[in-house]
Amino acid sequence: MTFQYLFTACVLPFLAGSVAASAVKQLTENSDIEGKALFLKFFVPGCENCREIDSVWEALAEEFAGDERFVIGEVDCSGSGKKLCEDEYVDTYPSLRYGDYDMYLDDYNGKTDLDTLKAFTLEKVKLKCSYMHESFCTEEEKEALDRIKTMSKSELAEKIEEMNAAVERKYDEVEQKVDAADKAVAAAEFDLERAEKSEIGERITEAEEEVERAKRVLEEAEKIFDMHMEEDEPLELIMMEDWEDKLNDLPM
Repeated sequence: MTFQYLFTACVLPFLAGSVAASAVKQLTENSDIEGKALFLKFFVPGCENCREIDSVWEALAEEFAGDERFVIGEVDCSGSGKKLCEDEYVDTYPSLRYGDYDMYLDDYNGKTDLDTLKAFTLEKVKLKCSYMHESFCTEEEKEALDRIKTMSKSELAEKIEEMNAAVERKYDEVEQKVDAADKAVAAAEFDLERAEKSEIGERITEAEEEVERAKRVLEEAEKIFDMHMEEDEPLELIMMEDWEDKLNDLPM
């Protein structure tokens, strides 16, 4: 029995089995990933930094292999996954991203040891609670969803309108504070110009201090406005709107 025969009969089947046994999902634009929480590695073959995390990525995929809610996958940006990479504007490798592909994927820039990745996946890699993704809901969210399901169409529409109005009022409130602060800065700067023309030192100093105070108020108002704009729509409102859409899609 030759060495070549032994290698072919024993080693090659083992290697083939190892490849086939990979828990990491290979994704393309045609992959069925709807309703899944994704944690993806975007890579190109030959990338040394990509290869460095191959083993830990495989280990992470094995940790979640039995949980159908998650897809721990990878995307070959030079091959079958090129369209996905273009859609995500991937230009550095490896790029680790997570979230719901129907919405958007966030960048992961944390540590890449298994314990950190596993903890992050359990805590952050999830879909928003909804009637479609109840497995991602907390007990409190499930109770809220159960209440929503008991509402009539008219009750649901009324509650949605009420909550949207509250969101709009909050937006108007923070926007008005920015506008008022902006006008206060303009007024203070106008007073400073007049003070400088008067050439009265004490008046100029007071006007300068007032400009600085007004600018600080404006800066704080803009910070609050930016934070408000980054806030997600209230989850209960999202759940109600999703449920209303489902009810409207049902045959009459």
